[in-house]
Amino acid sequence: MTTKSDVLIIGGGPVGLSCAYYLLKSGRKVTLLDAKEIGKGSGSGNAGHIVPSHIIPLAAPGVVTSALKWMLDPAHSPFGMKVSLNPNYLLWLLKFVLACNDGNVQRSIKPLNDLGQLSAKNFAQIITEEKFNCSYQEKGLLFLYKTEKAFHDGRHEGEFMQKHGIPVSVYNKAKIHEVEPAALDDIIGGVHFTGDSHLNPAVFLKLLSDRVRAMGAEMLENTPVTGFESAGERSKL
Repeated sequence: MTTKSDVLIIGGGPVGLSCAYYLLKSGRKVTLLDAKEIGKGSGSGNAGHIVPSHIIPLAAPGVVTSALKWMLDPAHSPFGMKVSLNPNYLLWLLKFVLACNDGNVQRSIKPLNDLGQLSAKNFAQIITEEKFNCSYQEKGLLFLYKTEKAFHDGRHEGEFMQKHGIPVSVYNKAKIHEVEPAALDDIIGGVHFTGDSHLNPAVFLKLLSDRVRAMGAEMLENTPVTGFESAGERSKL
């Protein structure tokens, strides 16, 4: 590869395009490549949620028990894992289990909160400054509950997040049907993370990709990276 750039970015998904955007704004020369089409990978088909409320790490107390239950019902669960006897895989599982403790949660809250708030702010800023029409809305994320147990757990999580500055509204049955008239009769309550937002990810990535290209980035599609060669302190693809 003979093209010279200040920065080479491998992967043209949400992270790669966002990095390219800010690097270009700072005056860097950027080359961005992807093994397939830029901006059209898995990131373009996600739910489009921007969720600074997600400050609880995956490695939290109770996750292992829930994961084991989910693995027994893969057809209806939100979680699946391929079982392997590879020593490295088993070692990783052991480390994950040991990390599922309250101390880990408490240490992770502030950095995850800071990162989430910064990310949400930057999304809003890019969309406003670049005038991206990508169905961006700051309506929050509303969770609905059908059972007392689920609603109790949802309230508990919401109260925990409130203590760390996350805006949360808890609605009883009467209030939830006032806030969301489309909720079915068996919904008994809801928890509303009002600081969250959403957008159309495919449209956003298309607009961001076009903007990055217009800012001068060299964009190389269908260009997989198969390895690196190092010479002294320098590396090349």
